[in-house]
Amino acid sequence: MKTSDSPRNWLFLAAALLLAFLLFTASYRFNNKYTASAPEENGSIVRISAADLSGRRPVFLAKGWEFYQYQLLTPDSFANAQPIPNARITIGQVQGFDLGHGSPHGSATYRQTLVLDTEAADKGLFLELPEIYGSYQLYINRQLAAAGDGRRTSVQKIRLPEDTRQVELLLAVSDDRHFYSGLTYPPALGTEHTLNLLWTARITYTAFTCCLALLAGVFLLVLGLKTRGLAGSLPFALLCLAYIGASSYPVVHMLSLGGDYWYSLEHLCYYLQFLLIMLVCGRLSGLSSRVQTPALALAGLVCAAVLVYPLWLNRFPLKSMAVFSLLIDVYKWGTVLYLAVLLIMRFREMRGVAIALGCGVAVFGASLVCDRLFPLYEPIVGGWMVETAVFLFLLILSGVLLNRSIDAHRRLYQLEEESRYTKLKLRLEEDRYAGLREHIAATSRLRHDLRQHYRLMQRSLEQGDYAQLSNYLEAYAGEIPDGPGGRYCAHQSANLIIGYYLEQAKAQGIHTHCRASLPEQLPFGDTDLCVLLGNALENALEASLLVKEAFLTLNISIQNTRFLVLRLSNRCLPDTAPSPGRSTKDGDHSGIGLSSISAIAAKYQGSAHCQVQDSVFTLSVILHADNAIG
Repeated sequence: MKTSDSPRNWLFLAAALLLAFLLFTASYRFNNKYTASAPEENGSIVRISAADLSGRRPVFLAKGWEFYQYQLLTPDSFANAQPIPNARITIGQVQGFDLGHGSPHGSATYRQTLVLDTEAADKGLFLELPEIYGSYQLYINRQLAAAGDGRRTSVQKIRLPEDTRQVELLLAVSDDRHFYSGLTYPPALGTEHTLNLLWTARITYTAFTCCLALLAGVFLLVLGLKTRGLAGSLPFALLCLAYIGASSYPVVHMLSLGGDYWYSLEHLCYYLQFLLIMLVCGRLSGLSSRVQTPALALAGLVCAAVLVYPLWLNRFPLKSMAVFSLLIDVYKWGTVLYLAVLLIMRFREMRGVAIALGCGVAVFGASLVCDRLFPLYEPIVGGWMVETAVFLFLLILSGVLLNRSIDAHRRLYQLEEESRYTKLKLRLEEDRYAGLREHIAATSRLRHDLRQHYRLMQRSLEQGDYAQLSNYLEAYAGEIPDGPGGRYCAHQSANLIIGYYLEQAKAQGIHTHCRASLPEQLPFGDTDLCVLLGNALENALEASLLVKEAFLTLNISIQNTRFLVLRLSNRCLPDTAPSPGRSTKDGDHSGIGLSSISAIAAKYQGSAHCQVQDSVFTLSVILHADNAIG
């Protein structure tokens, strides 16, 4: 990475960090159940008007709940007496039954009264009951409306009594094994149409992101297999699967497909994402396995702890919760710190990749900061802040891996091209030396017979038989062998490639003209020069075979002591108009020939241009040498 680029790179990373903060702040403000427009609330009584239900979103019942700690109450409990609530809470403010002290498990009762105006009561309202962690009974106006045994968590839609202006909600929950206990997420109230729209939006978002992750993972895995680049594509495919497992819960819970097994799998996939992000970034940075192993081993231990945590939770609930929460926080922030240190260490080696990954780390870090700044947050549609950050990071990684795969495919093709032209050059050298040996042998035979020829010619002169001498000289001239193939320039490899294709063109009746002026030594790679000339002449020869009155004109020389200039013209079909990014070849490498020419030109700070005019295709290539060419 050039030093002059550093301020621009840091500015780019700062912009990514700022945009991430703006994104998560906007999500907190506009896509949050706790900041959505709320009805009037007075203690545990919530007044709902038709105006509150007029939008496209339901009303979220987050505030004003009476909380009865460690009490499993029923409607009869309130008929016989008036239990006193331990607190009035906002749902999500506590994630268990402890209220900051005592055991997070046991039993608790939540109670709220809704007062509807006449128009609201006539709308035919439904209650969206979110996942309840534990066995529960929900009573609406003293009637049992829903119940669950705690083995399967799901989202339910429950119809409220019609033409009733006052609705009492009473939820009694018992739980002794979940990390979250009781009512953790706010219920929602709205018409059936409004709730259906909300469910559709959630399922659509989840399906879109999960399908996109699946497609990216499968595509890059197949591409990695083809380009032999599994080092990054395989862990990325696993990351996509982990993202799907961690983020598909809206669909799973809405369709009542989940259970304890899914809850454990969801948590494992969630924390496995961070390990796989570390692994993918390490592979992309070229970090050795020896350096990566300690961090990945620690991350693996955290993932293992996620699986065994429920067993520990049952024996030591308070202590284990505190330790587990601390462990998870350290794990998340440790992942960000590890990635940041990795990018700083490998910044120069990774070049542009470091900027892309740095943006991903910035988004990830911003999500953790905003998660702390906005504790009361639950998205109405979409994922939590960290889930969104992981998805954006996943998109960044897919772009980086796709670019790497394309480069690997291009390099693989270039290696195949170099191998092909190296073999061709060796074959041409063998043919050249075979011809040279034949020429030497013929010359040796001629020199052996030269004395006899001189005697015959001298006798003809002495006898004055000039007619016989003339006939003999004519016959003798036909016996003199031709020398080895023509010489087009002093550079041996270029001479072989030019000679090979021009001889093929002449054999096909194509008129050729060549002016090549290259010294024996050039500051360009021998293989690069062969690939450049071979691709250019091969394309020109193929195009010439398709037209009448074909010709091929090649000019290649050194100009101003620092530039190699190639200009190749040939007749082509009227509709032929390839660019430096295309060629006319068929097969697996269709369209890469001229791309190779452009890549070689770019490698030597040069240029490659094509144009078609009056059915004549012209390729112009310039290569720049750092030092003067002697």
